[in-house]
Amino acid sequence: MSDLNLDGLTDSQLRLFAVRCARRVQHLMTDPRSVAALDVAERYAKGEATDEELKASWDSATAAVKENITWSAMTGKDAAHMRAKFSANTVPNTARSALLELERAAQAEILEQIRKEVKP
Repeated sequence: MSDLNLDGLTDSQLRLFAVRCARRVQHLMTDPRSVAALDVAERYAKGEATDEELKASWDSATAAVKENITWSAMTGKDAAHMRAKFSANTVPNTARSALLELERAAQAEILEQIRKEVKP
């Protein structure tokens, strides 16, 4: 698996990279405050949102996380079921390696697009 080269990226480019990577799993976000935080972070990276908007969206997304059930808060059968369902051991090593390689390639493509779109 190749390492991503983040050298020379500006703060805005790094923020866009993080947002676009998060967008790849946005369909898993169940709270609209999390998606709204991505929207604000993307606008912030483009110079279209203020520090105050960014902080407010961060605070809102953090509250969303705190309000939702976490594995550590689960007990008994529910916790065991969730851990088993999402355990790294549920995917064979060869499949996991292939998936990681595909994700790394997608991230490298995102970086290439950002380098072309947003000049330092």
